[in-house]
Amino acid sequence: MNRFGLICIALLAVAAPAIYAAPVSASGVTDFQDAIAAQWKGDLDEALTLYTKALKKGDLSHKQLSIGAYNRGIIYLSKQKYNLAISDFDTAIWLRPNYADAFHNRGLAFSRSGRYDRSIEDFDAAIKIKPDNPSALNNRGNAYRAKNQFDKALVDYNKAIATRPDYGFGFYNRGLAYEGKAIAMESVSSGQTSEAKSVKVQVEELWRRARQDYEAAAALLPDHPVIKAKLAQTPK
Repeated sequence: MNRFGLICIALLAVAAPAIYAAPVSASGVTDFQDAIAAQWKGDLDEALTLYTKALKKGDLSHKQLSIGAYNRGIIYLSKQKYNLAISDFDTAIWLRPNYADAFHNRGLAFSRSGRYDRSIEDFDAAIKIKPDNPSALNNRGNAYRAKNQFDKALVDYNKAIATRPDYGFGFYNRGLAYEGKAIAMESVSSGQTSEAKSVKVQVEELWRRARQDYEAAAALLPDHPVIKAKLAQTPK
């Protein structure tokens, strides 16, 4: 599961089938329950098999179908099978149109497969349903940053950090956006013209802010190797 995003399985308490129920009508629900238990324990291959069986049985409730498709999508996402994940999130959203987490994770699948515009649409939908979701804001910022739209990315990171002040990855990604913008501006900061000097000052400020955010991220996530490495290589 991606360390920069929020990915969670959906849980549902399901009553045990009545003792007089026929085995066929109970088997899908049993597979569904066992799949959730296997996924919770980290046995993803077993969970994947059980969700697939459960979704084919035809005896799950509307809510169980939506959760089963969503949870199987989470497994496909973790296995980097993005098209299969997207297909399952499509189903979950079709069954439950206001499923914010399904929009969010479908956005992650689009983003990780390089379809950033499509991912931004899904993050927009997730944020519209849950405006104060720092993970969705952070991941939309990541998509904007991948498109070199650093100012839009910074707006999202600022909102994510304002929503959750201890969001270490929010600080780290905002630092990356400051750094990316600084590098993009450095090509026009050489020379002795007043404009070049002004740009140079802006670039220096962006690097200062990047360093500051990496330090904040490292304080919140002191054992994270990527953050430690980035901080070590960023000039003071």
